[in-house]
Amino acid sequence: MNEHKVTKKSCTTILCELTRLKSQQKYLECSQVKLNPDNYGSNEDDGDGVGSIIREIEDLKITLARGLEEQKMSAKREVDNMWIFVNAIRDDILDGERLKKYSVQSIRDRILSINSMLAKMTENNEQNLKELQQKILEIEKDTKLLLK
Repeated sequence: MNEHKVTKKSCTTILCELTRLKSQQKYLECSQVKLNPDNYGSNEDDGDGVGSIIREIEDLKITLARGLEEQKMSAKREVDNMWIFVNAIRDDILDGERLKKYSVQSIRDRILSINSMLAKMTENNEQNLKELQQKILEIEKDTKLLLK
């Protein structure tokens, strides 16, 4: 009989532990749930349903991801072009024969050109940063309104 109590106690302990783990799993699944429009049973005709809002959010996420990728590629091309230009000037200056072909004024003009390219890139980045900060403030404000 004594063995039966030990077995029953260990079975109860295991059952309690399984219940606790299952509730933790359920909590984690609920906190990390991905919004699926099919779970909300909204009709395609209903444009204001939760499912349609979730689809709009997913579409917006995809659009923003594509826009971000395009912007990254554009910035990379700009930097690569400037890098090529800087390397060309460096190669011309380090090679004595090529350096003789250029006047001091032409080299100065090339350096000023790089400086203006860099200034334009800096200005564009600052402008983009300001726009993004404004959008973030608007989104945070909208989010607060939605949560109320």
